[in-house]
Amino acid sequence: MRVLCISPNFVPVMDSEAFCSAKVVKGLIKRGIDTVVVAFDYRVYKKYIDNSAVWEKLSDITIRIPASNNNEREPVRSIICGLRYGTADLYLSQWVDNVVKKVIRMHRGNRFDVVYSRSLPMESHVVGYWVSRRLGLPWIANIDDPWDWHLFPDAKKESFSRLQMHMSDYCLKKTLKTADLITYPSIRLWKYHERISGILHHAEVIPHIGYSSNTTPDPEKITFVHAGKLGSNEVTMRSPGVFLRVFKKILDKFPDLKNKMKIIFVGPEDNMAHRMTIDLDLKDNVNFTGRVQYQESLKYICSANVCILVEGKMKEGIYLPSKFTDYIVSHKPVIALSPKNGTISDFSKYNGIYRADPDDEMSLEGFLIEIISIIRNNQLQKLRPSAELVNLFTEKSVMERLIGCINKL
Repeated sequence: MRVLCISPNFVPVMDSEAFCSAKVVKGLIKRGIDTVVVAFDYRVYKKYIDNSAVWEKLSDITIRIPASNNNEREPVRSIICGLRYGTADLYLSQWVDNVVKKVIRMHRGNRFDVVYSRSLPMESHVVGYWVSRRLGLPWIANIDDPWDWHLFPDAKKESFSRLQMHMSDYCLKKTLKTADLITYPSIRLWKYHERISGILHHAEVIPHIGYSSNTTPDPEKITFVHAGKLGSNEVTMRSPGVFLRVFKKILDKFPDLKNKMKIIFVGPEDNMAHRMTIDLDLKDNVNFTGRVQYQESLKYICSANVCILVEGKMKEGIYLPSKFTDYIVSHKPVIALSPKNGTISDFSKYNGIYRADPDDEMSLEGFLIEIISIIRNNQLQKLRPSAELVNLFTEKSVMERLIGCINKL
């Protein structure tokens, strides 16, 4: 079998979607499936680069395609391509055109069996539609987040013209109607897309794959780790403020913990979180690492006693954060500030998940006191996620589900 994976954001780009796609591609290759990835030319986009050794061999099967043939915007060609392919992002319309033409040439030399597109961005699925249509191939469209930026619920709004939103919504409906299979990482994201599109459709839930490391916690410390973006670095503006305030309360109640507890925030530093740390006099207990390589982030996760998940205050938690799957596969208990009606809440039926509403300081304080007591009594195994929960996000389990879907097609 030969699979064409269209993943615009792909490693070594330092991006959560790039990591999720890379894990799936590695899983396909491990199982003997010939896989070719088509991606943005990251050298043109000047993205942050992740040089983790785990992605090393993927460059050999990745074809980088720039949006413009001469690295400059071509207004007339952009408009023509936008009209031809039905995309309102005129710069990316050139990329769509370049990819479709390249893939058709590749197919003549060595035929593909399946087209597999992954988003964000949604232009991946525009390519998926046109390639599958022109080559007569089955097409799987994987949607990891809300279809496009203007459809993110309770998020800061990007500037979109009415034309862009109309064209984006049109592409969503066309994808849901014409793809041979739609996949999502969570049931709630699937149902969210049914609501916003008005199109009931069959889909499969294929969770993210979690990775781990062999680092162990410092036995002399109680360490909490949050990995990923926060605040101004993230579209939903998630804030760790509630966790920091409750953490301060715990230290004030139990002064003997002052030199034993710490929080490590792994990822781009958020000015608001940093300022709160200073205002609460927590600078000796809180560490901000800044951006780190993906494999380094796994070491921080595995060095934790407990991992932190912060979601925005929203009516429904539709997301499955990829860092959550890394936490679970690393066998770490998770304190989740997450909506009562949401994906993480659905998983809280399993051992190892301590969920509180994003603004519920009382429940969070109770969880922290309970967890700290268990850790100090050397009973950390009581907190760990259940084997059943861990298995949901292992590479073996996820790839069995995905390859089963591919074989059906």
